[in-house]
Amino acid sequence: MKRVLIVDDQTSIKLFVKSILDGVGASLVVEFAADGYEAQELIKKQLPDLVITDIFMPRMDGIELIEYLKTLEPRPVIIAMTDSDISHDGTSLYLECAKLVGADYCLRKSDLVTNLAGVVKSCLTGKLGTQEACCK
Repeated sequence: MKRVLIVDDQTSIKLFVKSILDGVGASLVVEFAADGYEAQELIKKQLPDLVITDIFMPRMDGIELIEYLKTLEPRPVIIAMTDSDISHDGTSLYLECAKLVGADYCLRKSDLVTNLAGVVKSCLTGKLGTQEACCK
């Protein structure tokens, strides 16, 4: 059974992401955190296989959380998500930053319905692709 931690300060987004995960077809234990600090406390108790994190949150944002996650061994797979600062060409400086600090995948929240299930399946099977289209 794989452990997934969803980190977002909006309850509706956490529940939406969980509903997508419910359709993945894998046995998952899903936990929630409202920010990076809360995520760290949960991670100290049980290391997740996958962390799906928002970028903008109070107290500790997703970039800081990703930097922390990179120090863990074994390191969980990291998916960063946001809809903030999406430019006219569809890219996000914040998702690009998440990629640079260590996120394995970056998704706009508006693309979660289309892409999250496939990305999670790839993460859980160890078939991570490249980050070339990570932030588009």
